[in-house]
Amino acid sequence: MSSEEHNESIGRLDPLRLDDDVRSLPTMNEAGDVSALARVLRGALPSEESVAAFTVPECLAAMRDLGMYLGSLKRHGVSAFDVIPEATRSFELLGMRTRMIPRDTVYHYTCWNPVGARERLY
Repeated sequence: MSSEEHNESIGRLDPLRLDDDVRSLPTMNEAGDVSALARVLRGALPSEESVAAFTVPECLAAMRDLGMYLGSLKRHGVSAFDVIPEATRSFELLGMRTRMIPRDTVYHYTCWNPVGARERLY
């Protein structure tokens, strides 16, 4: 599989089933709705069992989507890990599975971001 095919395959994934919620993300950010951002992030956190069952590409897609909320909260001056302490474990597990730092990177929003109607935007 080429790099481009690998990137596209990650972009097609939605392991946390956040496609619908992510469409509201720009509106939440525009309104500064920290409560809604935190609520969606908390509800989307995968269990230890889920992370263990995910493929590595699914872990990358999960980090991409969780990172959208993590970054949004940060934009509004809120540390997600302060308001949702249990998020720490999910991010650590995803980082261990992917062998990447336990947070989103530029790859998550460029190479691994879906295109078209499913594109993740702040």
